[in-house]
Amino acid sequence: MIYYVDSKHKSGSLSLGQGTGRFFPMFEFDATLTFLSLSTLIIASSRLYAMDSINGITLTLLSVWLFISVISMILLPYTKFIITLEGESYFDAMRQSMGLAMRHLGTTLRYVLVNLFLYLRFFFNIIIVVGIPLGMLWFASRFDFAENSLFRIVVIAVIIRLISLTAYINGIIEAFFISYRWRVYKKITKERVDITN
Repeated sequence: MIYYVDSKHKSGSLSLGQGTGRFFPMFEFDATLTFLSLSTLIIASSRLYAMDSINGITLTLLSVWLFISVISMILLPYTKFIITLEGESYFDAMRQSMGLAMRHLGTTLRYVLVNLFLYLRFFFNIIIVVGIPLGMLWFASRFDFAENSLFRIVVIAVIIRLISLTAYINGIIEAFFISYRWRVYKKITKERVDITN
């Protein structure tokens, strides 16, 4: 997607071919940041809450985790673009992203606030994919037809359709945000070039 939005020709096959060459540095970066993502924090927090393990210590650890996650969102938003478009290793790209973010803190903070809307999808997906089938099962249990084989087939079909729908919606939203991030990245790198000239 990054190659696609950066290309003048907008060729999907050419972008895919170029992107394959940057797969491993991008994979390393994503693997590094998996632990720091807000999605992972939300899942871990939900798990601890379900296990009734929220106490002073875990709350402090979750607060530190949240702080580090937010800092990484502020300092590392340009890393994927530097890896992809400038061919840097992921450590060098992270360092350059930190420098860009600090030099353009106002623009970066606006970008991060918009980026937080990505995480609203997480709750939206849970409500759609989990909430609707659970609502159907609750309704069926209330009227005593949850054991009906036809009803089970309908529930499975609904779940498959909901997963497909949310994947499609996520694809559209992700494409929009990649395009938005690319514009921010191009803007601040152009400002950097203009300053050096």
